[in-house]
Amino acid sequence: MLCDIKVGLSCNNACVHCIMEPVKKAQQRSGNGLDADTASVKGLIASATERGFSHITLTGGEVTVRPDFSELVLFALAQGLTVVIQTNGRQLARPSRRAFLKQVTDPDRVQFVIALHGPEEAIHDAVTRRPGSFRQTIRGIESLREDGFRVCGKLVISRINLSGIVATLRLLKCLDVDEGVVAFPHAEDFPSQIFHQVVPRYDAVAAVIQAILAADPATLPLAISYETIPYCVVRDVRFWRSSLDLVFLQERMRGSQTLIEMLMTGDTIDWSTARGQIKTKPAACGDCLLDPLCEGPWLEYVTHFGDEEFQPVTDRVLVNQFIEAI
Repeated sequence: MLCDIKVGLSCNNACVHCIMEPVKKAQQRSGNGLDADTASVKGLIASATERGFSHITLTGGEVTVRPDFSELVLFALAQGLTVVIQTNGRQLARPSRRAFLKQVTDPDRVQFVIALHGPEEAIHDAVTRRPGSFRQTIRGIESLREDGFRVCGKLVISRINLSGIVATLRLLKCLDVDEGVVAFPHAEDFPSQIFHQVVPRYDAVAAVIQAILAADPATLPLAISYETIPYCVVRDVRFWRSSLDLVFLQERMRGSQTLIEMLMTGDTIDWSTARGQIKTKPAACGDCLLDPLCEGPWLEYVTHFGDEEFQPVTDRVLVNQFIEAI
């Protein structure tokens, strides 16, 4: 089981693809606060332990801007949990913000997923809409790696950074990051104009993935995975292996559960169920040999672009090669 705790909505970036922005605006319109208090977050962390979770994810918003950030991480560690921190990494460029990590005796129990959206300042800062964010994020990654902490780089694809995805992965490799995640944007509730400014078509994404597959593996992170890019987009066993979502399969086959705790709204989301409601499977998927492994695209993608491009994988020879490879 996985527990994702969203501690608030405050953030020092303003990313063009941010799915939490509509939630943040709704909170502001209602006059409610953007962030949960320390006691509430600690209560949920303790509850996660009691419910049998071994790992939690702390995210927001941006968890590192909270004054109690170090307190929350150390509290979770004291509960015996492994803590995954989803962050833009900017605050971690500051030595004072990282100082508490010297108290962590087992670096493997604190893992960082850091959003890096471009290979250079012009692209990354255009995505975050915060000048100087690229330099701070890079320094945050460098500092964590110097201190021996595991970092996973996460890239959310948009029309802004599409041409720089391969170069961004190469930059992660140069920063001694061994894992990269390439995610398709979730643009639910985006106004149509913003949606089309942000969300690329899958054929453009396919060209990027093919460029990744064609690149020298020694120049890229050791492990690259993909989120919400259907298997039929790129018909290559290497891409399929990197897209295999074991958490999704465990939820379906074992009945395990992923919870998202939205502390600022008081909602608990059963992600194991919700993920199937906000994605869609076009009718043609029923004929696809990889249908049981694939969740399909985000619902809003099909709403805006239709589903004609999603054609079933029927090549049994290729699928057998995939089965043998995994």
